[in-house]
This record gives sequence, structure tokens and C-alpha cells, in this order.
Amino acid sequence: MKRVLVSLMSAVVALAIAPILAQETPPTAGDESARYFPAASAIGEDWEQVEESGLDVPSDIFREGSLAIYAGPGGARIAVLAYLATDSRVAVRQSWEAAGETFDRYRYTLADNYDYQQAERLEGLVPPPGCVEAKRAEGTDDFFGFTTGVTLCAIDPDAILLVAASGDVADASGFAASDVVVAAALAANESASTE
Repeated sequence: MKRVLVSLMSAVVALAIAPILAQETPPTAGDESARYFPAASAIGEDWEQVEESGLDVPSDIFREGSLAIYAGPGGARIAVLAYLATDSRVAVRQSWEAAGETFDRYRYTLADNYDYQQAERLEGLVPPPGCVEAKRAEGTDDFFGFTTGVTLCAIDPDAILLVAASGDVADASGFAASDVVVAAALAANESASTE
């Protein structure tokens, strides 16, 4: 079966904003979830935030969700999705499962040559600092050949971050690049919380 090649940026945008495009007016990014969006300068030199919007999320699981997309040097791209779970105990587990489904879509689309032996190694890694639970994936996109990393991070008590990074971020690539962005997102939220 011949595979159809899709540019990475198109795939990132399509995965991230497809639910938004289905609506007449895209939702605005939520104030609380958008606090997880780092300034482009915190990611590195020559990075630019090119999109910020809300996500249409199930209200019984999430109280809000937001998306930011960044463009960087050499064609590198980042998508940051921030979700805030409702206070319901059941919703906490459901929110991780729902975010995990989005993680899987990114993993299969962006990290195309996903290796199951590598998956076992990534599962054994300690979560990034600030994450109580994490999933990671790494591969190479078919179109540009960039190493791509995806990190799903659960943050106490009610936040979940999904970061997809394609290309180098702060001299890191793959899951290490998406982990760098998770750290920047956590720092952005911490900074916003103390203001």
C-alpha cells in the first residue's frame, strides 16, 4: 500500500486544529490553560508563536483546553496542547485516557517510523520534572525527515500537556526536544501563577 506523504506542518496543524475548524468561530484560548504556553523566546532564538486558540473539549472531562503552535529555525515546529480536567475524580482518569488518544494520533502521524523496542525504552524513562506521569514517542516524519518527539505529561492536580516537537529545539531532538518544551511550559505556568 502506497502511503500519501503529508508535510509535517500540515499534519501538526491538521491534528491540532481540525476540531476548531469544524466550528464556525474557533474558541478562544482559555485563560488558565494558556498559562502553559511559553513565550517563543523561552523556547529559543528565532522561534515565533503562530497560532493560539481554544480546543473544543468534552465538558464532563475537561473544564478547558488550549492550543499553541510555534514555528522555529530550519522549519522546526512545535504544538503545545494544554488541558485542565474537571474536579471530578472519575474525570481525572478519563482526561488522561482522552489526552492519550490525542497522543496516539500525534505519535502515529508525526513519529511515523515508531519502533516498539524504543517504545519500551521510552516507557521506562522517568517522567520529565514536574510531570507525575508521562508517555513519550519518537520517530521521523516521512516528508521532511525531521526527528519528531511527542510528550504527554500529567501535572498535579489537574493539568495535562501534550507537546509535539519536530526538528531541533535548544539543541535537542526527538522526545528530548518535546521534553524541553514541557519544561518551558511548566516554567511559563509557574511564572504566571506568581504574578
